[in-house]
Amino acid sequence: MQSNHSNVLPSPRTQIALSFFCIAAAALISTGCSALPLASTAGTIEDAAPTDSGQYQVKMETFGGSKMYRGSIEGPMTIQTALERSGAIKKYRNMEVELYRKVEGAYQPLKMLAIYDAGKKMVRPETDYGLLAGDSILVKTKSDNPLNKVMGSFTQ
Repeated sequence: MQSNHSNVLPSPRTQIALSFFCIAAAALISTGCSALPLASTAGTIEDAAPTDSGQYQVKMETFGGSKMYRGSIEGPMTIQTALERSGAIKKYRNMEVELYRKVEGAYQPLKMLAIYDAGKKMVRPETDYGLLAGDSILVKTKSDNPLNKVMGSFTQ
């Protein structure tokens, strides 16, 4: 008596489709959710960005909500100056800082990370970008909690 094990194996088309699905899933996981256009938080910041020339905004996110600060660019200004004027340095002990800049012809704004040194209470000079009219700065609490570090590695 012969067994019917040949019908249990997937067809070559099914194997190719499963292989493609696995490769696509691995690529999505390795690039993170930022590869998906709808997963970005930049759109919500940019939608509310000031349109007047010489204006910038700082959005400070906390667990309970967010607070928006709008300021004027007076002469050469950097992220550090904007954080000082908005009160973010006094409010946060440690923070993650992202600059969103609208680029002509691009659907989403350019995201530029700024590294904040909590010990010196300053944005590191190599990432303390100059501000242009319409720039948006997003400030989030950065926790040194080991559990948050582990969970953050899954969300990035």
